[in-house]
Amino acid sequence: MSLQNELNRLFSMVSQGKSKKALAQAKAAIRRYGQHPALFHISALAQCAAGKQREAIPNFQKALKLDPDFHDAAKAYATVLIKLGQAKQVVSVLRRASAALPDDPAIAKLTALAKFSERQLDAASEAATHFLQLQPDDVQGYLLRADIFEAGNRLKEAAEDVMHAIAKVPNDPELWIRLSMLNAERGEHDAALQTAEQAVSIAPDYPRAIMQQANLLLGAGFRSEAIQGYRRALTLNPGEPETIDQLAKLQTTEENAGLEPSVASLFKSAKGRNRAILGFALTAIAEQKGDNAAAQSYLSAANREMAKLTPYSRKSEQTVNDKIMGRYADVKPSEQSENHKGPCPIFILGLPRSGTTLIETILGNHPDISPLGERDSCDLLYPVIDGNLVFDKTATDEFVRRDQAELSEEAKGSRFYTDKMPENHRMIGFLKTAYPDCRIIHVKRDPRDTALSMWRARFADGALAYTYDFSDMAHRFNLYAEMMQMWQRLYPDEIHVVHYEDVVSDPVSVSKRLADLCDVTWLDAMAHPETSANTVRTLTAYQLRQPVHSRSVGKWPGKEDLLKPFLDGLDPKLWPELAAV
Repeated sequence: MSLQNELNRLFSMVSQGKSKKALAQAKAAIRRYGQHPALFHISALAQCAAGKQREAIPNFQKALKLDPDFHDAAKAYATVLIKLGQAKQVVSVLRRASAALPDDPAIAKLTALAKFSERQLDAASEAATHFLQLQPDDVQGYLLRADIFEAGNRLKEAAEDVMHAIAKVPNDPELWIRLSMLNAERGEHDAALQTAEQAVSIAPDYPRAIMQQANLLLGAGFRSEAIQGYRRALTLNPGEPETIDQLAKLQTTEENAGLEPSVASLFKSAKGRNRAILGFALTAIAEQKGDNAAAQSYLSAANREMAKLTPYSRKSEQTVNDKIMGRYADVKPSEQSENHKGPCPIFILGLPRSGTTLIETILGNHPDISPLGERDSCDLLYPVIDGNLVFDKTATDEFVRRDQAELSEEAKGSRFYTDKMPENHRMIGFLKTAYPDCRIIHVKRDPRDTALSMWRARFADGALAYTYDFSDMAHRFNLYAEMMQMWQRLYPDEIHVVHYEDVVSDPVSVSKRLADLCDVTWLDAMAHPETSANTVRTLTAYQLRQPVHSRSVGKWPGKEDLLKPFLDGLDPKLWPELAAV
């Protein structure tokens, strides 16, 4: 048998799933025909087909060493490296192939994936655009570029790419769900609900579509309709933890009595993320019944699971703080750019669960202010921080251009818009440089109540990893307090402090102060955030539909033992208000 016939036979075996046999016979062929690059390539492909990607790497390397211009081997090797999280090597592996085949779609896509994995977003979007020029009907190509745009906070462009994909596959509910999520993230809430409804109309029995619609209905204040959606989703997908958790928080005690036995049964055998979510659901049910011991047991178990799933890196968070504080140590507040054109941002800062959503809802009840929730402007600034890049007028203008491009159409027509992203407390220097006319509202709350509220909450996967461990909370609280002390020193007259306790005890007075700060006429509706028709996309969505109350003030007494790791970890120099406790 000729070598070419042998190669054809071995390739056929791999394509038929006979990977083990193909690998054995490829080794025999190497002994028979010598070290031919195609035989090492086939050996590597067989190992990959058998799920042994790491073991395939030496064979790919041998094939390319024997024939550096073996471009199919280079592409296959690059694919494996991306799957193994070793994207940094891909560009060098593909260098010769890229030069020889500049318009090869596979190379363009692999380059986009590699650059994306390395967070080189501009290069990734450029490579993805090249791929789509070569393959304009490739749905996955549009979705890849949408992922890249979303990671770079280019949400409008991400949504446009998803719409391109929908134009080619209009009956895929997942595409409509993706578009709905992007619309919601952009603050286009009507469009988000409409696209979620389209997903449901395409697939009326698809639980994910129903869940997305229910989430949006809840955020818009349609509680009963949201509950109906969650119940239908649970009927179609029994035991789904996210749906159970939402229902546990929304249903009455009597309704949850029927839910609890099945949830408790699922919790016993669940692991990882599912166990954590079910634990939070059971916590809500137990608290509703007044069974505090059971609630604390479930909550501790849920937080332990979340802490394992989302470890908090003290070192990396300290590094970010140090870089920012080092940059601004000697900056004078007067070093600012000219006022930008367009609506004026109101940055609402504070720790999560400190009352920032309440403040935003108060302001959002004024027709001149568009509440946009937690925007991702800070994502545009982290490359500047990580690379210690200059933030001069050119960089500032580009930041403002990209940031403003993501505003909803409603916000573009408003005098003001709000941004309550928690990370913005780190970015005040950058934000004041970019938007010297912006308003900054710093919401403060008793740190003990804040910590307890965080402990009881489950945030989006991967977000706020420090909230699942009290000692990690103390570390992050200290970083926050240290940063805010610096900004308060640099901008003493431009950071306006509002205490949560004052808001809930006297919403009229506080809302009048906020109206004065923003130079808008005070309206009675601002003292009644529960009347808001705006969409809320945070954990407090269902709480804000209630009149303002002070039931969440002073929850910490009696829980000193639980809070001990947190209180012991707080730096008394940064938290002098606790010194007498």
